[in-house]
Amino acid sequence: MDDVAAEAESLIDREPLRAAEAALAAAQSALLDAQGAAAKADLDHRAARDAFAALIEEGAAGKVATREKVNATHERASGAARYASYLAAVAGRMAGPVEEAEAALAAARHAVWAPVAQHGIGLRIEAARKADRAKVLHSAGWGPTPATMAAAAEARNQAVEALRAQWERGNAFLDLAWREGHRPETERTLARPGWPSSESHERLFWRRPATAEEIARAAA
Repeated sequence: MDDVAAEAESLIDREPLRAAEAALAAAQSALLDAQGAAAKADLDHRAARDAFAALIEEGAAGKVATREKVNATHERASGAARYASYLAAVAGRMAGPVEEAEAALAAARHAVWAPVAQHGIGLRIEAARKADRAKVLHSAGWGPTPATMAAAAEARNQAVEALRAQWERGNAFLDLAWREGHRPETERTLARPGWPSSESHERLFWRRPATAEEIARAAA
């Protein structure tokens, strides 16, 4: 539903999302840079270690190196090992900010899309409220004969079914919010209402009691 997506956009503020996405991108870029530096340092360490091993092989072959060359080569290998270890530790520590940024982005998605989910719940509740009203009104028209009772029942069913579209539209908003990162509440003790629904069941399931304004509007 393109109109659902368009209306949803009018309900949200994407700025917190953009900020969280930028923070995550920066943390990921810093981590990649640190990992790249650590990888290069590891290659340098391997090269220095191989150079020292080569000196040993040359010495075993009769070409003994000077003290100065051995010390310098050994120092390069040892220094390269220490530096590679240091950069690997730095890269390891920088994974933490990435995880924090990922969590912050998830929280931002949940918060930003909450109004869309609440709008969807509101549409479901309103459709159920109208359905409750239609059931009462058409039940009042039941007559004493099977024909009139059948006619009233059919009218009631048609009136209730006509409200399904509004209820399904509420589901579309909910589905969109969940796809975009809003986390639905868990630990429900009631079954999620299907259609036809009732206002009381909807409100119990979504834990959304009627406000004073809603009660006054319903009583008017």
